[in-house]
Amino acid sequence: MSHSDSLQLIETVSQFVNSLLHEHELGLSDILKARIVDIQTGLEQLQQAMESRDMAALQNGAIRIDKQLRQILQQLEQDSHAIQAVAERAKSSDERMPLAYRYREVLEAYDQYVQPMEELMDTGAGGNFYPLLERADTVLESLVRGLTIQGGLYSHQQMLRQVRFRVNDLRNQGLKSLKQCTNTLMFSSNPSGIT
Repeated sequence: MSHSDSLQLIETVSQFVNSLLHEHELGLSDILKARIVDIQTGLEQLQQAMESRDMAALQNGAIRIDKQLRQILQQLEQDSHAIQAVAERAKSSDERMPLAYRYREVLEAYDQYVQPMEELMDTGAGGNFYPLLERADTVLESLVRGLTIQGGLYSHQQMLRQVRFRVNDLRNQGLKSLKQCTNTLMFSSNPSGIT
């Protein structure tokens, strides 16, 4: 269809089509690092907006963070599908091929995706992602409390609660997705004795 101002593609449909077109590509930890920086900037924007009582800036900061969180969740889902496809290709390859050739893509996916993601998502002091999510949860909880005390609009409180819910959802889904990807790669290679 030709471009038109009267027709708009719903964002959910656009994301679904985009995921179909890029399902084979593994997201890189560098992309996640860039999203982390944007979330940090959004948290600072939220805190400054609360201090200056600028509700428009508060709303913009919440939208900015929420957008990054949704994109990270989408990326994790796409990565999980891509890892599954890597494992399936290795299993379905001609058994007469040398094992090293059949499972090269599996080993590369582990080295280039799983290991960097494990380092990034480390829940300890060495990680970047989970400490940020913990900080985001604390900041959002504090902002909701502050808005409640100040008598801020209920819609603003709900918006921040929704972003906080997404932060906690991402904390759970991130670990789950990484564990699933690791297990998929390990189990796809174990039957043939590769670890």
